Formats: sequence, structure tokens, C-alpha cells
Amino acid sequence: MKAKPLATAAENPVAAAIRRAIGASETEPVAFTHRPISRLPGWPKPTAAPAGFAEFSRLFDMTGEELKALGCGCWDGGLYLFPGEWYDYIPARFPVESTNGTVKKFEHGKTPRDLGFGMLAFGVRIGPGEDDES
Repeated sequence: MKAKPLATAAENPVAAAIRRAIGASETEPVAFTHRPISRLPGWPKPTAAPAGFAEFSRLFDMTGEELKALGCGCWDGGLYLFPGEWYDYIPARFPVESTNGTVKKFEHGKTPRDLGFGMLAFGVRIGPGEDDES
């Protein structure tokens, strides 16, 4: 990820507010980065999404390696994030856990399609500490 320069305070009022918040002068060089939205080069493409509520429910019984083979990404050793391509196939009311630890029932159009590294910001938790690599 390449850092991008922040506009000067005179160029953009939002940049001015950010500069004030971090204690930077109006023209001091400030750079920022963000997580990529897309899957990184070389990462495998995900498989087709499970078909239906019962198939999605089977994800809870899989190992971390099995979930990774489907294209899920490990968040914290137990939470496996769904590939972004699965969003339209997740069954309504399926329980998903977000990266902040909140468990909610999935609702199309209401549950955010927030992507980072090609993964949605939610998925299934299979157990603590099984695999902490992404």
C-alpha cells in the first residue's frame, strides 16, 4: 500500500479538520494509507458460496483450513470472514459475527457490504485460537 499525501488545510476543509485533530500544521506533510478493498495479488479466488441456510450453517463445523480453502479469511484465530463475492448468497437471518464481535442476523441491503482485502467485515466463529494467520 502506497501512502497518499493529505491535502493542505487551505485545499480542503476535511483535511484541515484532520490536521487539527492530529496536531499537524496547515501545510506540514502528512500521509495516510487505507486497507485495500480487493483481494491481494496471489490470494486464491473463493469457491462458490454455500447454497442455502443449511449449507451456510455447516460452516460452523469446519476447520480453519477448510474455511480458508473456501476463500474465507481468518480475522482473529476463530472468526473467519466471508469472501465479498458471497454477499448476495448469504441467507436472510443467518447469524454473522462482525470484526467488532457483534453477532447479528444478516439482512440483505441492511448488513453493510464493507470490504477489506476482498473479505466482508463479518463471518462465522468456529472456536478460539485454532488458526491465527490470515
